[in-house]
Amino acid sequence: MSNPDEPKKKKPPQATVAWSPDDLPDPEDTGLATGSGEDEPEEDRLVGQLLRDKWRVLERIGAGSFGTVYKVEDVKGGWVEALKILGVDQLHGAEAENARKRFLREAQIMKRLGTESAHIVGLSTYEEDLEAGLIYFLMEFVEGRDLATVVQDEGRFSTERTIRLALQVCDALMAAHEGPEPVVHRDLKLENIMLTTDRAGDEIVKVLDFGIAKIAGGEADSRLTTVGTLGTPGYAAPEQLRAEEVDGRTDLFAFGVVLYALLAGHDPWLGNPAGSSTHQIYELMVASDRGEVRPITETGAVVPPAMTNIVMRLLRRDPDERFQSARELRDALQRVGAGGAEADAASLRVITDTPGVEILIRLGRQTITEGPTPHVANGLAPGTYKVSVRDPRYRAVETTVALGPGAMEDLTLVTELRSAGTGAGGHRPGLIAAAIATVLLATGAFVVRPWGRTLELSDLQARVAGGGVSHVRLTPRGIEGRFKVGFVPAPFRVPVGEGDVPGAVGELRSGGLSVDTSWEVTRLIGLAAAAQEQTRYFGRDGDDVRGYAQRAAVLEPGNVAARSLLLKVAERMAWDAEAAQQDGSPEIARELVRECLTLVPDHPGCTAARDGN
Repeated sequence: MSNPDEPKKKKPPQATVAWSPDDLPDPEDTGLATGSGEDEPEEDRLVGQLLRDKWRVLERIGAGSFGTVYKVEDVKGGWVEALKILGVDQLHGAEAENARKRFLREAQIMKRLGTESAHIVGLSTYEEDLEAGLIYFLMEFVEGRDLATVVQDEGRFSTERTIRLALQVCDALMAAHEGPEPVVHRDLKLENIMLTTDRAGDEIVKVLDFGIAKIAGGEADSRLTTVGTLGTPGYAAPEQLRAEEVDGRTDLFAFGVVLYALLAGHDPWLGNPAGSSTHQIYELMVASDRGEVRPITETGAVVPPAMTNIVMRLLRRDPDERFQSARELRDALQRVGAGGAEADAASLRVITDTPGVEILIRLGRQTITEGPTPHVANGLAPGTYKVSVRDPRYRAVETTVALGPGAMEDLTLVTELRSAGTGAGGHRPGLIAAAIATVLLATGAFVVRPWGRTLELSDLQARVAGGGVSHVRLTPRGIEGRFKVGFVPAPFRVPVGEGDVPGAVGELRSGGLSVDTSWEVTRLIGLAAAAQEQTRYFGRDGDDVRGYAQRAAVLEPGNVAARSLLLKVAERMAWDAEAAQQDGSPEIARELVRECLTLVPDHPGCTAARDGN
C-alpha cells in the first residue's frame, strides 16, 4: 500500500509526436556542431523511423547549437523535405525561452523570404510540441553542392557563369534587404550558397542559413543571441569585425569575397585556394579589416576589367564606397553581361532629374547612341565621350566623360525647361521663324507640315510599310520618332492610351518596326518593385506586382527583372494556396493554383499544391 504522505510522482508528458527528445543526438557528439567533421557521426536513432505517421527519416544532414536537420520523405506525397528539430527539454528558464525565440525568428524569416525569392530556401511548416519539449519546422530540401565544393572540384568559374549565378544571389539579397523588415544575412559565403538545377536542368543557386540573420534595426535580435555576429573570417566586413552596426552593404562585402573566389579560384586576402579550410584566422581578419585585396591578375585569372571593377568596389573598406544596394549591384552586373565580348568594354548610364529626356552620346563626330533617360550604353570602347541634351523641351546641355577600360560610370545631367517661345540656343524668334521657313521651302515640306506632326497609328503603319520609318521609341507622350522629308528629319508623335500601348507596340513590331520600350519597361519595373515593398502581389486590378510585371514582359519579352518578379508572385500564390487548403477553403486554393500555373507553367510550388489537393 502506498504512503499517502509520500508526494505523488508526476506522470511524464505524453508526446504528441512520435519521437522523444531523448532520440535527438547531442550536437557535441556529432562532430558537426563545431564544423570539425573529422570522425563519422554516431548512428542516429531517428534515421529510418516514421515520424507522426508522415515523414520517413532518411538521413541526418547536420547538427548545430540550434537544432538538428534531417532529410525526410513525405510517405503520402512522395516528396523530400528537410526537417529541422530543436530540442528544448534540457534547457531551462531564460535559456529555453531565448532558444525558442531564436528558432521561431529563423522560421519567420525563412517563411517570408522563401515567398519573396526563388533563390532562398523556403519554409513549409512550423510547429511546436511543448509537451514533448520539441520545436521543429519543415523546409525545402536542396539537392546539390555548395559553391565551396564546386570551385574546389571544377576550378575557377567563367565570367559569364559567375554573372548568371550572381544575378540570382542578388535576387535573394534584394528580397532580404528591401522587405518591410530588412534582413541582413551576416554570414554569406561559398558554403552558404548551394548550386542545384531547376526543372529545365538549368543551374540555379539557393542561399542557405538565414539562421543568424539580423532584422535590421531590431534590438530584440541582440538579446536573443550573439552567435555569428562576427560572421566568418575572410568574409566578414570591417564594420562587422568591429561589432559596429551592419546593413545590406555588409552582405555585399561578403558577396564580393564570393565573387572574387569564383573568378580567381583563390581568396582575395592571402591567396589560399577558394573554399579551403585555414588556421590563419587572425591574418584573414587583419587583411579584410584593412581591405588589402590581392589583384585578381596575380592569380592568373583573365577577368574583364568591368567585372574586376565590380568586385573591387564590393571589397572596399568603407561601406559608403561600395554598391549601396543589391539592386544597384544587379544593375551593374547586367550592364557587364550586356557589354559583349570586348574585354575592355565600358558602360555609361545617363540619368536626368526628370526621366524621359532625349540625350545623345557621341565619340568624336560619331553618334554612339541616343534615346530617353535613363539611358544605358554598354560595350563602349575606352575614350572621351560627349553627352548632350537634344530634347526641344529643355535647354541644350553638353558635357564630357572619360571612360577607362571596363569603367562603369553613372552621369547625372541637370536639365532646365525652356521658356515659352524660346528656341534652341536662345536665338530671336524672328530668326528662328525665318530659318524654318527657308528649310520648309527648300524641301517642299510645307505640304506635309512635318514639325511636331501628330499621326494616327494607321498613318505610321503606312509609312512603315513604305520604308519611311525604321525605328521609334515609346515615351511618356506616346510613340515618337522621325521620318525624312527631303533632307530634313521630321519628328512625329502617335498618341497612345496607356491601355492600348501593348497592342500598338505589338502591331508595329509585327510590321517590322523596331520599337524602343526601355523607358516604359523601366517605369513598370519600378512600380512593380514599389508594389512588392507594400506586399501588393496580385488581386489589385493591375495595381500590383503581377500587373506591372506582366505589362513589362509584354513590352520586353525575356526581361530578367520582369521574369523574376513574376516568379515571386507565383511563389506567393503557391504559399497562399497551401494556406487556403489548410484553412478548409479548397475552392480558393484551386483558383490560386490555376492562376499560378497560368502565370508560370510548371511552377514547382503550385504543381505540388495542385497534386497535394
